[in-house]
Formats: sequence, C-alpha cells, structure tokens
Amino acid sequence: FAELLQDSGPWGQAFPEPVFSGEFTIVEQRIVGQNHLKLSLMLPDNDRVYSAIYFNVDLNQWPNHRCQTINAAYQLDINEYNGLRSVQLILQHIEAK
Repeated sequence: FAELLQDSGPWGQAFPEPVFSGEFTIVEQRIVGQNHLKLSLMLPDNDRVYSAIYFNVDLNQWPNHRCQTINAAYQLDINEYNGLRSVQLILQHIEAK
C-alpha cells in the first residue's frame, strides 16, 4: 500500500499526500542527528513493529520515557537501506496518551 501511495503522486500544494492517524505503543525511542526522534511503534492489537521518524522534534518534550502510548498523525513512506525496503512512518504530529 505504501508503494502504491508513492506511485500515485506527484504530491504538492494542490494535491497533498495523505495523512493517517492511529494509536501506537512505543517499543523504543531515541534521538538521531541533532533533533530527530526515531521510534519503533506497535499497533495495540498487533505484534508487528513499525519504524517511524519525527523530524525536528521538540527536545523539551521528547523522548518522553514515561509515555507508553501515543496518538500520531503520519504519512507512509518506503525506507531503503542496504538494499532492503521497509515501511516507515513519517510522523507529522504526536501526543502522549
């Protein structure tokens, strides 16, 4: 589905890329680069772990080690690393639940 979305573009101002929302359990979170939050997330009723990144995060709020569950708005992306392709969530907004 993420590949289909990528191929459905081009995305732009008059044709924005779809944004989805959901509740996730945080498996792991850490800062990468200067201020990007890298997360491993799980849907509450599923054991599959999803990779996610939130660019330019407010470092006064995240990583929030007390938070176990978040609501997130995200876009689907395909991450390519060392020849492997996997779904990655590009977080647009997160809030502790």
